[in-house]
Amino acid sequence: MAFQKMPKTHQKAPSAGPQITLSAHKTNGATKLVLSRALVEMLGEPVAIYFEWDPEDFLLRIVSSSPDDPAAYVIPKNRYVSVTGLFRQLGVKVTDTVRIPVEKQGRLAGIADLSDLPAAGNVHPIRGAA
Repeated sequence: MAFQKMPKTHQKAPSAGPQITLSAHKTNGATKLVLSRALVEMLGEPVAIYFEWDPEDFLLRIVSSSPDDPAAYVIPKNRYVSVTGLFRQLGVKVTDTVRIPVEKQGRLAGIADLSDLPAAGNVHPIRGAA
């Protein structure tokens, strides 16, 4: 008998670069954020992150953190973080799955521009109607 090694049929394409993927659960509306592998590497392979918000420009800064920080979100192996409460507090509504590039800022942080996402109530706090 001669055996042949078979290729994997559904290989995931590598991420285009540092990015976050935002999506809403279909039934309960929970918002999840997934960090790309490239983003985790860019942030220095942290075990946790925290978020900072710029309400004027609708920018979300993602910063490497210690898991001891009370504001920290621990990053599990699947790089999935539940951000339902955070996004509700910010007034950001996620209805579809969207990928947002993250630009490096400093050594251990990156910035994602959320200005294209609708705000809760369909009114962007700075730009008017979404």
